[in-house]
Amino acid sequence: MASSYLKRRINRLRQSILKRTRTTFLFNHKIHGRLLLDSSEPTSRALYIGYEFEPDLFAFMETIFKTDRPDVFLDIGANWGGYSLLAARSGIPQVEAFEPNRKIFGVLAANVSLNKLHTQIRTWSLAAGNENTEMDLFVDPRASDVSTLTPANMDERWDYSERQSCLVRRLDELLPLSGKNIFIKIDVEGAEDLVIKGLGTILKDNKVRLVVEILSDATDAIELLAGLGFKQTGAFGKDYCFDNFT
Repeated sequence: MASSYLKRRINRLRQSILKRTRTTFLFNHKIHGRLLLDSSEPTSRALYIGYEFEPDLFAFMETIFKTDRPDVFLDIGANWGGYSLLAARSGIPQVEAFEPNRKIFGVLAANVSLNKLHTQIRTWSLAAGNENTEMDLFVDPRASDVSTLTPANMDERWDYSERQSCLVRRLDELLPLSGKNIFIKIDVEGAEDLVIKGLGTILKDNKVRLVVEILSDATDAIELLAGLGFKQTGAFGKDYCFDNFT
């Protein structure tokens, strides 16, 4: 008990010291490989001390990647690229990673390059949505890897005082996929309904497995996907799993 408490205190101290350096640096992570980290970002500091993000979901997706062997993985809201790196290392031949936040996109692109996975992973500096347009992306300056197109759908603890313009694209027009086995992960901080509507023919014309982070009431998203032929198959906290296999 005491050793666990001491370890937590030491990790908090390490993160606090790192935060004060205000620098970017390369780090060899035991799971994710070679990463570009930014000491000003909470996610980077957590990775530095060895924190494992969403371990149960990560293990589930790794199993699916290796057993179901999807043809394509769409990582919508890819952030620094943890799931895209996992998919590529698991042998998925086509990985499409979308991250609209310009600062975080730079980290994503660097991590793909550092791990020499650029032949499998294509990175896109844009947001997925239900129309082709431009929108404001709202960013919390205290944690710029937390950004959203729909701040009204988010918890009040976030301070979305910064904005940046970003491209928004329907993914079914950007990626005309059909007859494929596709795995899609959606983590878009409250804008999942826009993404789902913009996936359109991708959801209709392919065998699709979905993992969708839903931060508020999941009823609307479940009903929307049910109307498209998807059933819920499980959940990992706020990450809901669906497929259209039957």
